Amino acid sequence: MFDRPSANPNSGERQIFEATAVLMETAAPLGSLKWGLEYGRSGADRWKLLGAEPSDCFEAPSADFEAALQQFYTVRFDATLEGFAPETAVLSTGHERQLDPVAARLKADANLQADVGGFADATEKAPDDVALKRATAAKAYLVKKGATDGQVLTSSFGASWARYRAAPSEARNRRVQIFVYRKPPPATPGAGSEGAPAKPEGGAGESGP
Repeated sequence: MFDRPSANPNSGERQIFEATAVLMETAAPLGSLKWGLEYGRSGADRWKLLGAEPSDCFEAPSADFEAALQQFYTVRFDATLEGFAPETAVLSTGHERQLDPVAARLKADANLQADVGGFADATEKAPDDVALKRATAAKAYLVKKGATDGQVLTSSFGASWARYRAAPSEARNRRVQIFVYRKPPPATPGAGSEGAPAKPEGGAGESGP
C-alpha cells in the first residue's frame, strides 16, 4: 500500500510504500519494509529510491496495513461469498443475492468473463476438492441466471490463500471470489506480435527468449 492514491511522476512528488510479506496459508504477516520513490523532472534525476534501509524493516506491518488489505479485496473482486459450512459447497440465500448482479452483467454483455475461485480453510479434509466444488456451485448459479458456460471459468485455491488471520477454521476463509473482466480481442492471423494476446504477467514459461 502507499500513502496516497497516486502521484504525478513529473511533479517532483513522492510515493511511500509498505511492502509486507504474508504467509499465504494463514494470512499472518512476516514483516514489512518501508520504501518509496521520489520523481525528478528529467535525465538521471528522473527518480530516486527512498528508504529500504535496515532501519525501515519492521517485524510487523503498520496499523494501516489491515485496512488497506481489506480495501484491496473489496475493490479487486466483484463478489466474495464467505461463510460456507465446513466440507460443503451449498450456496446460501445471501450468496445467491451477491451472485445475482454478477449474472445480470454477464447476461447483458457477452464480452464479459468471470474468474471464479474457490477456497477452503486449513482444517477441511480435502481442501482442493471442496474449494473447486464451491467455485462450481457459484458457476452453476450464474449460468442458471443467464450467463453462458464459456463466460465463467473456475479454479481451486484449496487452503493455500487465507484472507483472514484467525483460527484455522475461520469461516470467512471458506469462500468464493469472483473477478469480472472484459475478454481480450482475438488475435488477428498474420498480424505478428501486435495482434497477439498479452502474455500473462509472471507466468510459467517466460524464461525463454
